[in-house]
Amino acid sequence: MNKLNQTENSFSIDEIVNPIHIMKFGGSCLHDAESFKQIKLITELYASDCKIYVSSALHGITELLIKTSKFASENKPHDVSELIKIIETRHSNLIEALFEGKLKARNEAQKRLQEILLNLLTVLEDIKEFGITPYFTDYIMSFGEKLSNFLLSSYLSNENYYVVSFIGEDLIITNDRFNDALPNLCHTKKRIKERLLPLLYQNFRSPIICITGFIGRNKIGYTTTLGRGGSDFSATIIARCLHDLNPNLEIKVSLWKDVDGILTSNPNYVSSPQLIPELTYQEAKEMAYIGAKVLHPKCLEIIEKQNIPIEIKNFNFPNQKEYTQISQKSSSNNIKGLNVVENLELISISSPTLINVPGFLGKVFSLLGKHGININMISQSCSQIGISFAIEQFHLEQTLQLLTADKNLPSEWISISHQPVGIIAIIGNDIFLPESIMNIYASIAQLGISPISIAKNDKGMNLSIALPESSLQQTVNLINDSFVSSEENFIQIKSKQ
Repeated sequence: MNKLNQTENSFSIDEIVNPIHIMKFGGSCLHDAESFKQIKLITELYASDCKIYVSSALHGITELLIKTSKFASENKPHDVSELIKIIETRHSNLIEALFEGKLKARNEAQKRLQEILLNLLTVLEDIKEFGITPYFTDYIMSFGEKLSNFLLSSYLSNENYYVVSFIGEDLIITNDRFNDALPNLCHTKKRIKERLLPLLYQNFRSPIICITGFIGRNKIGYTTTLGRGGSDFSATIIARCLHDLNPNLEIKVSLWKDVDGILTSNPNYVSSPQLIPELTYQEAKEMAYIGAKVLHPKCLEIIEKQNIPIEIKNFNFPNQKEYTQISQKSSSNNIKGLNVVENLELISISSPTLINVPGFLGKVFSLLGKHGININMISQSCSQIGISFAIEQFHLEQTLQLLTADKNLPSEWISISHQPVGIIAIIGNDIFLPESIMNIYASIAQLGISPISIAKNDKGMNLSIALPESSLQQTVNLINDSFVSSEENFIQIKSKQ
């Protein structure tokens, strides 16, 4: 690992003049030698930028590591060996392809691979002896990013780029919540100022800085992981810390994915969804919370007030001019997109006796939260004699059992019913203008469909409508055709041959 030791006063951050471009490469961008060549092409496209590359594990490797730790805890050495062999073979084959005809570089990479795998085996032996714990799980998962980061930095170095490599633990300090950690910005900022920032100083030969995504460490040194969207989160954490160190720096984040950007709707429901060229942070968070899996809302939350722009771009078409940018700007279209949440069950609780008793609803939701049951949508009438909330269908049996068995919720005083539903979330600016509401409801009425439940957020950007599952497809397409498909506001996705 390369580190540059500088005293605090040996450079001035005001003298960094080139744009700082933080690029995250997901697992779908790291699968074969051609994808690494694509990263080289992207490097050439942004030759003048100060580049920080954040990498995920190779596609599927994290899942294999989780399975390996499970087999180790169950003392299944044969299964552990089989999975380790798969992990080794995938990375070894990639090394052979990346360094074909370069014997020294290939041998060095293969040697480093074996060193990392040896460390992995040591941790698996500890799991076999002591059992699986949240710390061990996070530590095992971190090996996926450590392997991909070493491959990327080795490849770029061999292509004659000046590269400095960090693992997440070097820079990102988090709280103690394993598997879903949050950064301690004060300590992270200090490390980035001391270890990373000097490398961006213009008098140095500007390196490509390669950093593992997804992982950090807590104050006492235990490896932590950042949960869903963790590598994207790593990129925006770094962006936030650099901005806080000097708000005058020009910073941009690009998330390279296998899609063009954020679409107006789920392509499983709408045949020709369109790319949304511009979203505000709030609009993007609403899209992400409800169903868009392109990024996690926490990645936006940490840089929203700093107005650091995020681009979501297609890794396979880096020259393509159509992509999604998230900033304070937005296109003028009122309705930005539709998201669909399917396979839900709407639970309705009615109790004229208990609903208006202070603390009753708190007991209901605390009970479900304690057992890890997430609530997707809540609606309540002003009469306060009933409440409805949506959960994922696979939690239905458990939820009904909890509600009927808990002594704090006497079954003789409550009535519980349920029905399968899907939710359509309509997202955009000023959705709750009278003409918008009227047109949306009129469209649904044309189909003879009556919404089962309706909810909105306090910012007037999300109208969520629970409907019978059987009517989702028809309703989504009607609303999309009526309010979203407008070529003057959106860019039609091109067919990729």
